[in-house]
Amino acid sequence: TDHKKEVKVGWAPAMADLKIKQKEYNEAVQYLDMAYETADRKEDKARYAFIAGQISGLNGRYAEASAFFEKAKKKAGKNFKLKFMAQLNQLKNNALDGNNGVRDVEKGLEKMLKEDKNKDYRDQIYFALGEIEFRDCCQKPNGVTRNHHTCGR
Repeated sequence: TDHKKEVKVGWAPAMADLKIKQKEYNEAVQYLDMAYETADRKEDKARYAFIAGQISGLNGRYAEASAFFEKAKKKAGKNFKLKFMAQLNQLKNNALDGNNGVRDVEKGLEKMLKEDKNKDYRDQIYFALGEIEFRDCCQKPNGVTRNHHTCGR
């Protein structure tokens, strides 16, 4: 029975990997979700959720991506970098989803900037703020941001 469990646990990640290589991303996300459910270790669950979040975000499914990044954050344990990247990506996907106000997302990123534990990653936080500002500005008819900057169109 141990062998059957090993096969069950290893099958979904292997299929997800195959589907990614075949560029069948929707199917890959389904297998990653299965892998998340069958994995025994928190680290594996976090990794599968993070990858599913990345794929979902790249395919424009921002709310789904955000949910996967939330799962990754919760299972990341002591892996600070994974937890940080999951939080950063969750905020970026929240902004892209449009259900959360851009200002709320910016507040979340600004809070991350103030935390000492994130000091080595501030460049990534600033980059995310810039991406959000640029997208927000480019969606406005006159291309002027709330900070009165113009978009480089």
